[in-house]
Amino acid sequence: MDSKCRISLPKVIRETLNQAVPPLHSINEPRKGSTTPGSDDLSSTSTPLTVYLTPGTDGSLDLYDPEEFKQLAKRIHASSPASQDGRAFRRLFYAQAIQVDMDRQGRLRIPAELMELAKLSGEVMLVGVGDHMEIWNPDQWQAYLAEKQTKFDEIAEKALAWPPRS
Repeated sequence: MDSKCRISLPKVIRETLNQAVPPLHSINEPRKGSTTPGSDDLSSTSTPLTVYLTPGTDGSLDLYDPEEFKQLAKRIHASSPASQDGRAFRRLFYAQAIQVDMDRQGRLRIPAELMELAKLSGEVMLVGVGDHMEIWNPDQWQAYLAEKQTKFDEIAEKALAWPPRS
C-alpha cells in the first residue's frame, strides 16, 4: 500500500475484472470514495474499472466486481428482514461497503475506516476466493493460515459434505 492508502492490483486480475462486466456508471458521475474525473491518474477519456470494497470476515476486506456484488446483494436481500441477525448484517455491511474506481495504473484507494477495520498498513495480502478477492494484513493472514491449515481435512469434509446442505 502506498502513502495515499492505495493498493495496486496485478495486471492479470485487472484484466479479469475488466472482462467481467462494464462499469455501472458514467465517468462524469462523482461518488463518495471515488476519484474525480481528470484527477489522480484517472484519464478523462477512459472509463475506470469499478469495484466494490466491503467488510469481510475474519478481519479481511472483500473486493467484488459489480456483477458479483449484485449477486451478493440478492443473497443478502433473500434473508428474512424479520431476522435480527439479518438486519444487523445488512446495516453493518452496507454502511461500510463502498464503490471504488481504479486509476489507469490499477490502483484503488482504501478508505481509512476499512483500513482500520482490517488493520492494514504497508504491505497487504490479496487472496483469491472464487467469486471475490480478500485483502488481508499479512500477519493476520499468516495467523489465520496457521490456525486453519492444520484442520484442512476436517474443514474440507464439512465444506464438501454430500449432499449439499441448504
